[in-house]
Parts: sequence; structure tokens; C-alpha cells
Amino acid sequence: SGEAATMAEKSTEKQKDEDGKKEKADDDDGPMGWGKFTLYLGSGFSSLIFLYYFYQARYDLHQTEILLLDRFRRLPLYWPAGGSVAEANTAINAEGLPPDVVSAFCEWFIATDLQETGGVVREDVLELFEDLGLSEDHPAAKDYLHRGEGQLEEQRRFSGAGLQESVVLLAKMAAPTEGSGWKVGEEAVKTMQRKTRRAATAMAGATAVGQAMQMAGASSVQMPTQGLSNTGSAAAAMGSSSTHPRDSRSDSMGSVKMTPASMAQSQQASSSTQDDDDDDEDMSEAEEQRMELARLTRTENDLLLKLERIGSLSPAEEARLLDVRQRKSKLV
Repeated sequence: SGEAATMAEKSTEKQKDEDGKKEKADDDDGPMGWGKFTLYLGSGFSSLIFLYYFYQARYDLHQTEILLLDRFRRLPLYWPAGGSVAEANTAINAEGLPPDVVSAFCEWFIATDLQETGGVVREDVLELFEDLGLSEDHPAAKDYLHRGEGQLEEQRRFSGAGLQESVVLLAKMAAPTEGSGWKVGEEAVKTMQRKTRRAATAMAGATAVGQAMQMAGASSVQMPTQGLSNTGSAAAAMGSSSTHPRDSRSDSMGSVKMTPASMAQSQQASSSTQDDDDDDEDMSEAEEQRMELARLTRTENDLLLKLERIGSLSPAEEARLLDVRQRKSKLV
């Protein structure tokens, strides 16, 4: 009886194990959940993507890895890139200055930079600020001059200047004080606009002269080799070319002749442009010279006061004092 009971218990446990396995199998065969569905779907897409790039890489695993990395980096997983370096370099921070002042200063800076061979130097900026009524003894101006290239002060004065740092200097020197606004206003804008127009007029005149010289060079007559040995024949050929401009055109070049009428027309157009710009100026030439003479006088007085106070001047300051006196002698 005891052995029969033991056998019955074992059979019962075996039956329970079989029933549990059946229930587990039934659970596995039941409806698929969202997690399992997502896993299967992601695995399928990943396999397809891998096989596609594996085929594109001509069945090379290393090249497949490179293609997959390149594709992942082009996915929109990062913030969009900002402006380009060129855009950032051309952006001007006004430093709180009035917009019309900043615009007029930028126009003057660009016009002067195009006109001068070496570009805008720090001396040009400081001279402009003195014309605007801003003193060169300001600590910001001294720091601006100290950051120039070179060992001597005169070398630093004629070193290149940047537009943004010049705007920052203008903002520091013209900063409003207690009870007053900005030290630069409409009068400063008019002064800078006059200087810009003069620079544009000089550039237009130089362009007209350059075009006339190019046209004259293109229309030059090629003299024959035999005629070069004979001075009289060369002079005759030149005289005939000036008398009959149409007949002296070179057959090999076929260029348009620069006639006196066209040169006169070019000079007339250049002079008319200059006259229009002169009419637009509010300040006469005499007043411009008076302002320049007053500025040079202030600079000379400052250097003389420094000489009396210290007893000596640096070589750069002595050279500057001599240059100021020479420029004053030309104006007086």
C-alpha cells in the first residue's frame, strides 16, 4: 500500500508538470503584444538596411560601416547649424550706437578702404574721430593705438584697422555721460557723409582716367619695323594718324580709336559728376581747410604741452610734430 501511494504521488506530480508546460505553450501561441511587435519590426528594418548598404559597399564590411555611419550622421538628430563664418564676420555689432551713425561710419570706412592702397589705418580713424569732436587723449583711443602693429607709435598709427574694433572705439569715445546723450549725432553723420562723397568722387575720377588710358592703349597704332629706323617716316606716320584717325586703325588689332571727341566726352562726364558731388556738399572748401587747420593746431598744442610737462618727446612724437607743422605750413 505504501509503494502504491508513492507511485500515485509521482504520477500526480508528473501530470502537473505536463499541464504547466501545456499552459505555457498556450500562452506563447496567444496574441502578440506591442513590445514584441515593435521588436520584430525594428529587427526586420535593421536587417534590411544593413543588407542594402552591404550590397552598396560591394559586400565589404568595413565600407558598409562607413556608409552606415555617414547615414546616421545625416539624420536630423542635432540642432540645425547656425550662420556661416562669412556671415558672422560681416555682422557688425553697433554697441548701442544710433543706427544712422553706424551706417554712415561703415560707408566711410568701406569707401576709404577701397580708395587707399593699404586700406584703412588707425591714423585715419583717429583723424575722423577728431573731426567729429572726440579727443585722441581718451583712454579707449590710447588702447586702440597701443594694439596696433609695430614697436614705435608711428608704426602703430599706420597699421591696419578693423571695422568692428573701430565701431567699438567710437562707442566708447562717444558714450553718453550723466545728463547728456551720445556725443555724436546728426552733425557727425553729415561730416562722415561728406567725407564718403569726396572719396567716391576721387574713385570715380580715377576710374574715368583709367578707362581713358585703357582705351588709348588699346587704340595705339603698331608702327612697321622699317619705319622705326627712319625718324622722319615715323613722324610722318604719327602726323598722318593724328590727321586721319579713321585711316590709322590697325588691321591686326581692329580696336576702336580713342578720338579727341570721345576723350573730351569722358572728361566732361567726369567733371559733371564731380560738380554734382561738390554741389551736394554743405561745407565749402574753405571751411574744410579751416577745420583741418584747427585739428592740426590742437594736435600741435597737445604735443607742445607734453613737451613742456615732461621735457622731451619720443622719436615718434617728434616726427609727428614735424609732420603736423609741415601740413600746417601748406594750409596757411
